[in-house]
Amino acid sequence: MLRVGVSTMVYLGLTPSKAAERILLRGFRSLELSYDNFLASGVSELAELGRVADTVSRYSLDSLSVHLPYDRPPVSWPTLSRAIGRLSRWIRALDAVDADYYVVHLPHLAPSGGSAELASAYLLSLIHISEP
Repeated sequence: MLRVGVSTMVYLGLTPSKAAERILLRGFRSLELSYDNFLASGVSELAELGRVADTVSRYSLDSLSVHLPYDRPPVSWPTLSRAIGRLSRWIRALDAVDADYYVVHLPHLAPSGGSAELASAYLLSLIHISEP
């Protein structure tokens, strides 16, 4: 069976919650929340994540995937810690609506032994965020 999901990016000019609402009103039940809508609309992330959760909770979805922030700050241990904290806030905000998938990008790292260690720490931190 073919299941079609739609990303909120199709309505890039709308806030994430309004884009999700429009997609769901059109009858689609598999949704990807795109970080690009947050960037394009300039909304407050946490407040908008709450509005997204309120919107999708009114529908019976087959699946919800969330494309997490993929900012490209200079990578170091302090920036890595801040990035993990931010992703954790996103996951906690959407936990109530049972997101099925979280799409992540590894930080851009220059090839070096330290970069591999940072990437490993990043991935391990993501695993710990998602554990109950």
